[in-house]
Amino acid sequence: MKIRLALALTIAVLAGCKKDPVEPSCLVTAVGLSPANPSVAVGQTAALTANVTQTSCSGLTPTWNSSNLAIATVSSSGVVTGVAVGSATITAIVNGVTGTTTVTVTPAACQVTAVAVTPARDTLFVTETSGLTATITQTNCTGLTPTWVSANLGVASVSTTGLVTAVGPGTVSVTATVNGVVGTAVI
Repeated sequence: MKIRLALALTIAVLAGCKKDPVEPSCLVTAVGLSPANPSVAVGQTAALTANVTQTSCSGLTPTWNSSNLAIATVSSSGVVTGVAVGSATITAIVNGVTGTTTVTVTPAACQVTAVAVTPARDTLFVTETSGLTATITQTNCTGLTPTWVSANLGVASVSTTGLVTAVGPGTVSVTATVNGVVGTAVI
């Protein structure tokens, strides 16, 4: 009898207690990546952002992955680095929900850093010619051709191939320009 009374009393006490409100669980419903389908050159980087659609979540950090590390890598903060020409799928995972984008890696941009003209100085008599050569210091460039210009056509002319012809007495600068970088010779 005492056991039944204790059991009945316990049930009555518990029935009268109110439960504390339960915080809703963190629910991630979607992960979108931006920018969508970016391009990056070999050796360059692009930052991706994971846009998370969620309820009652805080402090979410995506886990980033690349489908092809030989083409593109991705850091723990979503920075993609182009490794080789091609495409790779970049994935961000947040609470088991996945977002993806395709990164296209393009060839590295052509970069000219210097143009050296040889000979840098030359002396010619009127009607004599001298061939100039432009040596181009560059990265990732093909098929570069300098644009040759004489600063004074009354002293010397220059052909598209760098052949200088003395026309009259005086001193003249002859330049070779490649992608905005200039090299100079004095004739």
